[in-house]
Amino acid sequence: MKAKFYFLPLLLLYVAIILLAYHNNLQDDEIRYVTFARNLSQGFYSPADNINLWSGPGYPLLLLPFVILKLDGLPIKILNAFLLFFAVIYFYNTLKIYLDQKYALYISYILGLYPPILRDLHMILTETFVCFLICGFIYHFCKLLQHEATNRFHLVIASLYLAFIALTKIIFGYVILIVIAIFFVVSAIRRKKSVMKVLAVNIIAMLFCLPYLFYTYSLTGKMFYWGTSGGMSLYWMSTPYSGELGNWCDWSQVYAQPQLYANHHQFFDRIAPLDNVQRDEEFKKQGLRNIWAHPQKFLANWMCNLGRLLFSYPFSYKLQSPTTFFYLIPNMFLVVLSILCIYPTITRYHNVPFEIIILLLISVIYLGGSTLLSAYERQLRPIFPILFLWISFTLLRIMEIRIRAAD
Repeated sequence: MKAKFYFLPLLLLYVAIILLAYHNNLQDDEIRYVTFARNLSQGFYSPADNINLWSGPGYPLLLLPFVILKLDGLPIKILNAFLLFFAVIYFYNTLKIYLDQKYALYISYILGLYPPILRDLHMILTETFVCFLICGFIYHFCKLLQHEATNRFHLVIASLYLAFIALTKIIFGYVILIVIAIFFVVSAIRRKKSVMKVLAVNIIAMLFCLPYLFYTYSLTGKMFYWGTSGGMSLYWMSTPYSGELGNWCDWSQVYAQPQLYANHHQFFDRIAPLDNVQRDEEFKKQGLRNIWAHPQKFLANWMCNLGRLLFSYPFSYKLQSPTTFFYLIPNMFLVVLSILCIYPTITRYHNVPFEIIILLLISVIYLGGSTLLSAYERQLRPIFPILFLWISFTLLRIMEIRIRAAD
């Protein structure tokens, strides 16, 4: 039986969730993604006279056909059901490389029903698309490194998926650059085929991203410029004020919340006349000044950031909600199992496939970078499939858990 038939109940569930939660009005980030897609339909991404590069073009490119056909409501949301469905199929086929079919099926269902992954299924947001891209990348990357010979199909497709991940979650652009730097050094020491394949995938992915980087250079005059959102995130992460925990706040919150207004309005008033690129620079400069002047407060914010990334808690000037348990309970198991798997992975690293080690390296670089900026739980979701793959392999192929016989 083909894999898709195993997971048809999941597809039906996904469609049902979307239909039950459907609303016709676009909200928050949904507006931005659809606006970018509409810009693309008119032959540009950002207006040249009012530069807006808050998000990468990966997701708007997916939305573009729907916008052109004026199907930018329910059809886009139904697309999420199919993206997650095929993400689970990709993940299942990856697990079958390393595990028995029975375990691959069970673990794939756990991923497909994992509550945080279902959280934004009914929204026009990047998370479901990125889950599909990550699962596709993992499969083709693992198939590429499983064999001695280089399969050009898997090489190109893995690179294309990785490029789209970077164009959708722009922090991955820096992850790719770091991996290229690391493996240039490694390849100079050990010219193994597996090392060269990793290097090739990342270089080709970066080449796929070059048209966008040339475009941002044409608008801003800045080399390797991915977007205008990083500076503001760094600014909030570096906030030196007592009672503020490093979570991101938008402009309206600054002027609506009394304590935020008292602490930040002078800076926001000063940069308000600037364009988005100039604001991004000012946010970065002020953020670095705050870190230099208040390193202990930045460390405290960083620890809170870990809590938000893993458990969606805590937030400054905000009443906590029971919805926190929606993330806290499932992610608690994921964090505990990850910690449990670290020691056997290190001590038995020769038994861990090289491709899984590289995927873990990518995850560590991504998480490390994410913790330095204001993070939310949604930033953890891109690496869920990698964590599930690693934990499953470690528990089923390296560790043995059993109950001791009675004395």
